Amino acid sequence: MRRAFLCSAVVLTMAIRASAGSNQQDGWISVSFSNENFSLSYPRKYYLDAKIHMLSKKIDSEETGPPFNVGPARYVIELTPRKQEQRLSGRYYYPSYSVIYVTPLHDDTVADFDKAYPGLSGNARLLHQLLKDRPNDLYAWTAQRSAPSHGWILPDEPFSNAGALLLARFRIISSSWGDGCRFLTYYRNGKAGYGATNQELLYNFQGTTKRNDLYVSARLAVRHDRLPDSIDDPRAASDETEQEQRAEHDRIDRWPDKSFYPPLTQLDSMMESLQFMQ
Repeated sequence: MRRAFLCSAVVLTMAIRASAGSNQQDGWISVSFSNENFSLSYPRKYYLDAKIHMLSKKIDSEETGPPFNVGPARYVIELTPRKQEQRLSGRYYYPSYSVIYVTPLHDDTVADFDKAYPGLSGNARLLHQLLKDRPNDLYAWTAQRSAPSHGWILPDEPFSNAGALLLARFRIISSSWGDGCRFLTYYRNGKAGYGATNQELLYNFQGTTKRNDLYVSARLAVRHDRLPDSIDDPRAASDETEQEQRAEHDRIDRWPDKSFYPPLTQLDSMMESLQFMQ
């Protein structure tokens, strides 16, 4: 039986249910999205709240330009970080944010799912191959499959009109609900003259449920004390050559998970905490 996953209004209310005492004591907040039949736990040390809304269904059409928001109706969980950084409008290409997407991999209202949502279907197939291969180095795995002039071949849902760079701290994650992977990245649409900064760094998660009926993805803002906060910092300057990007990857890839804010292991645990009711 399918979940009552697509029957809610476009704007949804959030029902917060405190879990058992141990969850409160160790600093985690359990949030039950009761109308949507799933729940999440997040670390209160790093997030103030979690709010949910729905993106409406959008079928792919070459006439509409880039496929922004193409996919079945999907849920978006927006997390509010406790540590908010100042954003200077117009100066950063893709400033980081904190959202989790829950996207169905089925839609009975379309005749051909792959044709209606080609990007989503392609990401799901590529992710399954990535999880099967279990590479030690995501940067190298992606480079082997990518043409220099066409960007990275990388599972990254939903569509972004920019390329993911860096690909550091890669890890495959298995949970009770499914399998996925995470890595650190930032986005570029052409050269910008600088590398990784705390304004743009993201924890990126891509996963699917065991029944292959949902695609779960996340882009969560992270920072590190050894990275520049601003593009004005001389340390941020970069010619963005392949050699410089590889050196940046290798440098950041050596930093321990716990040295980031939030710690990457805490974000792993948050993604693992998802529960989907039948």
